[in-house]
Amino acid sequence: MQRPEVISVPELRQFGFALAVLVVLLFVGLLPWVRDAARPLWPWIVSAALGLAAGLAPATLRPVYRGWFPIALALAWFNTRFLLGIVFFALMTPLGTVLRALGKLQYTERWDERSDSYRSNVSHQARTEDLERPY
Repeated sequence: MQRPEVISVPELRQFGFALAVLVVLLFVGLLPWVRDAARPLWPWIVSAALGLAAGLAPATLRPVYRGWFPIALALAWFNTRFLLGIVFFALMTPLGTVLRALGKLQYTERWDERSDSYRSNVSHQARTEDLERPY
């Protein structure tokens, strides 16, 4: 994802509304709930200002957008690798271990010197209907 050179007014409006909602959800909903603290007033004020700016004059959010964009790129880069790593190690590794223990792997693990080919024969003749309904 690259930094856009020209930011359109609808994009700025959408960014402003999304950021306003994010501020409220994060600083009024999530953080006080995690810390068991009181809900502050300032996120509502910041959110209202962002919402008004997004609704009335989206171009005023251009500096905020340009400041936020590098942070968003870094977060996206990190989250992609982090979440994919979690999915792989939490889901695929145990699944592979269980399948290997049960002997249900879909491939052969060892090289067979005596085999002419590793290609498997198809059990039926391909038909036109197979291409229309592959599953």
